[in-house]
Amino acid sequence: MKNLLKSILLVFIALSLNSCAAMFGGTKYVAHVTPSNKQADVYMNDIKYGTGDTKIKVKRSNNLNLTLKAEDCEDLDKMYVKEARVPIVILSFVSWGFIGLIVDFASGAAYKPDVDVPGVQKIDDKNYRFVVDYVGCPETIADK
Repeated sequence: MKNLLKSILLVFIALSLNSCAAMFGGTKYVAHVTPSNKQADVYMNDIKYGTGDTKIKVKRSNNLNLTLKAEDCEDLDKMYVKEARVPIVILSFVSWGFIGLIVDFASGAAYKPDVDVPGVQKIDDKNYRFVVDYVGCPETIADK
């Protein structure tokens, strides 16, 4: 009986350390980057993640800073900002109070990419598509 009570208490404590946004959506999402130039190298924070269509795991607390590079083209820097996940934040406050809000914002789980920006599409809570128009590239290269 004592072990059962300890187990129940341990589960309750573990769940109480997560609030709604952390449980529903997590602290990271996958950015599916789709550049118009399929030969473009995709960088985030000066780290190359791939060429053409690329998937990048991003912390929700960070803005997405992309750089596209291709031969004979100017580098393109693009920043996508985050915004609060309002319904989840409200639910978190109602269910966990200020502690839930603190956990959600401190962990970054309270944020999502701003889907009102052209080229940003929500696939689901953990996946977003970023269609990047690579301007400054000759047409022959961009169309390949």
